[in-house]
Amino acid sequence: MMKKFNGTLIAGVAVTLLTVQGCAKLWVSKGLTDDGQATELVFPDIQKDATLKEGIFVNQANLRQMAPGMTKEQIYALLGRPHFREGIGEVREWDYIFNFRNAADSTYATCQYKVLFDKNLKARNFYWLPASCAGKLNTPVH
Repeated sequence: MMKKFNGTLIAGVAVTLLTVQGCAKLWVSKGLTDDGQATELVFPDIQKDATLKEGIFVNQANLRQMAPGMTKEQIYALLGRPHFREGIGEVREWDYIFNFRNAADSTYATCQYKVLFDKNLKARNFYWLPASCAGKLNTPVH
């Protein structure tokens, strides 16, 4: 004898599956290896995907402390939460939007920062978009 399925249960499972599918990040870097390397870096679209589109004026002293081997908790303490919907579970990359003031005037540059984690969720590699943003850490803060 077949048991009758509960319609509420089926609806709940369907909503859960759609929610998890909707949270799937389309911008995950390609070919992520166990040691935190990627064959193709993919940066998310700020306008379409950021939860904090305006970014933050990051504490540069904190950013200079970033190093391979750091845990997510250590990075969170230094930089705060990632600025995109990073997904659930064993997420292996975090993305940020940082603003850096220009010394000459009141304008600022916006840069994206990516942290890739290894299979043990330790930070291994760090990337900038554009790559020239890495030089912002060598500029004195005024």
